[in-house]
Amino acid sequence: MKRLLRYISEQVIARPLAVVLLAVGMSLTLSLPAVNVPVNLSFMSLMNDSLPLVSRYFALNERLGFSSRLSVLLEGPDEALLPAARHLAEVFAERPDLVDSVQVEPPRDWLQAQAPYLVEGELFDAWLRVAAGAATSSDSELLKQGFSELDTESPFARSGVRLVMLELMRDPLSEDMASISAGTTLFRQVEAIIEDAAEEYGVIAHLGGVPAVATQDQEGTFRAITRLTPLSLLVVLLLLLMVEPHPVRLFLIAVPMLLSVGIALGAVSLVFGQVTIGEAFFGMFVFGLGVDYALHLVVRLREERALGRELRVALQNTLVGAGRGIAAGAVTTVGAFLVIACFPDPMARHLGLSAGVGLLSCMALMLTLLPAVWLLLEQRGARRSAGQLEVPGLRSLCRISVHRPRWVVAVAVVLVVLSLIGAQRFRMESDLSLIFNRDVPAVAVGERIQELFDLNVSPWAVTSPTLHEAQRLHRAFESDPIFVRVEGAAGLLREDAAERQLRLQAARPEIARTARQLADLSLLMPAAAPPRLRQSLEVLLQAAERGPPGPADLPPELKSLAMAPDGEFITLAYTHFKGLDAEIFRRQRLRAEQVDPKVVGFGGVAETAVNVPWGRDVMLAVMALVLLVVALDQRSWRWMLLALLPVSFGSSVTFGLMCWLDVGFSSMLLLVVPLLVGLGVDDGIHVVHRLREDRDLAPDQATCSVGRAIVMTTATTCASFSVLLFSNHPGMESMAMCLILGLPLCLLASVTLIPAVAVLLGLRSAQS
Repeated sequence: MKRLLRYISEQVIARPLAVVLLAVGMSLTLSLPAVNVPVNLSFMSLMNDSLPLVSRYFALNERLGFSSRLSVLLEGPDEALLPAARHLAEVFAERPDLVDSVQVEPPRDWLQAQAPYLVEGELFDAWLRVAAGAATSSDSELLKQGFSELDTESPFARSGVRLVMLELMRDPLSEDMASISAGTTLFRQVEAIIEDAAEEYGVIAHLGGVPAVATQDQEGTFRAITRLTPLSLLVVLLLLLMVEPHPVRLFLIAVPMLLSVGIALGAVSLVFGQVTIGEAFFGMFVFGLGVDYALHLVVRLREERALGRELRVALQNTLVGAGRGIAAGAVTTVGAFLVIACFPDPMARHLGLSAGVGLLSCMALMLTLLPAVWLLLEQRGARRSAGQLEVPGLRSLCRISVHRPRWVVAVAVVLVVLSLIGAQRFRMESDLSLIFNRDVPAVAVGERIQELFDLNVSPWAVTSPTLHEAQRLHRAFESDPIFVRVEGAAGLLREDAAERQLRLQAARPEIARTARQLADLSLLMPAAAPPRLRQSLEVLLQAAERGPPGPADLPPELKSLAMAPDGEFITLAYTHFKGLDAEIFRRQRLRAEQVDPKVVGFGGVAETAVNVPWGRDVMLAVMALVLLVVALDQRSWRWMLLALLPVSFGSSVTFGLMCWLDVGFSSMLLLVVPLLVGLGVDDGIHVVHRLREDRDLAPDQATCSVGRAIVMTTATTCASFSVLLFSNHPGMESMAMCLILGLPLCLLASVTLIPAVAVLLGLRSAQS
């Protein structure tokens, strides 16, 4: 590695203009595939459709449109709710580009006419006995209660509230980030119309369902990122001005990073054929680590110039000295991301490849393009400041570590032990509502709809090729107490319908006689023959003549809930659960799969979003890669141990502290693991290289020298991620917390533990 870096430095010094032209030309060429590549910034691009739970859900969702169903909960005076709901239906009837259908009221006339074939068996029996003149007092009471429910204005109405169901024309999960950022999604257009209509009638509209949850979460996250990113860049810029006060040179640091972004997008375009929202995350890593590469070069170059060395000599010493640590640390981080890219999850593949290629190209450009430009600027007369960067307290900390090594190691061991005691509080966060954006009112709306109507966004659904099979599933779901509501074809086309017709036909003479008696009685004593009872007898007689309804007899608003477009029969099973906890979804799914293994639901998608089965394999592979790279770089088990101390100490204490703080670990933390590991190993390698190469310096002086750059890299990375603590997004907050705790701990271990253990192992003496 040293010979390669020396050769690179010689070429940069001898031919700076050629190096600049070659680096820029190759970068732009490698970026060309990204010019016309399709951009898919939708949430769907992150879904791993190789998983059965996901692929089955989206296959059924494409047929039935579950994620396009928007729930509108109207709240206000009872007399205004129904007119407001009907007005919504009229408005959206004129906007077929937005809404496919609106369900305000059930088809009451059809339901009442078919009631003998729809009501529960117990009510039908009581109804028949009353009609035949053989009723008991309990039959009369049961029939009265049944009539009351049939006469209810709407099953989707309660005191002060009414539920309206909309079927959107487009799946909200397919909206791209451009529409979301502009506020022009189909959901937002529909929402504006609903709010105007509700205000006209003096009611309030609350929106729930997958369209509302998905849009509100994505918009909230996007707002947080767009609001906090400029602040993050400003903080990092202020920190960089401490190291590089010249604006032109500061801008030049960004050039290799921007070129590496283009190279990464070109690689993603060639491999995957599209750019997704996953590439947006890799930008944070490229700029975070790219700045680190530049800082190590800038700080080392300032040291060399402060010693009075001419630029060419200082530049060669910088590239050879700091370059080894930069290259070794970059290879570790790049390898970690490329390991992630080997796993089947789309987010992991896109992020892993883009970050891996981006960081590798960024490292190469930092070691070639940046020093070549520095040299050209020097030749044009723009001289660098030779002042040396000083970090208050760093020199004293390094000196104490060398002269009190046992105390330093003892304190570190105590910190690790105390932190890891908290591991017993470790928990994986399974509740999606505690991982995504907090500003999602649709979650609370969904919970209220569940309480009022026993409906939620996550029914367990299955389709059957035959009505007989659908009826069997309906019966099986109803027999399981975990499912409180079962809807679908079998609820409208009951399996005992033919038997009921036979019983009605057999009882027709008795029913007709009772009807005549009530008609005569109504002339003498109207109160003894209520119209509702006489009407119910007429319904029975007509039902006996007409027979039970078939699939072709279902009205459109019911047929869409009972039958798929391809003619298969739908069964929907609801539970009382009203949250988004993936662990509860898993238990429900296992119960539902006992009824039918093909059952699917949004809960299954939530389960896969929280559970990352390949997470353990990623961690093991990254650890193996780190060990391999450090072993090849150091070729000594003792120096290898020293290089691994920062990442080992920082990761262990960070893990323990997050457990003590009761932070739930989620799949989002996997995104920052390579960054924490890469920076931790990078810190250790830089210090170890300096201790091994600068034998003329005492270990505390060598550590302090390279520690200045590590302090700045840690400060810039922590500053850039710290703004995520104000994102109102628990997942992002946990990512920020992991790095804000872990990186300073890696820094602390780099400037204290490494020199202390080096002295204890006899690798360096306390003096020069």
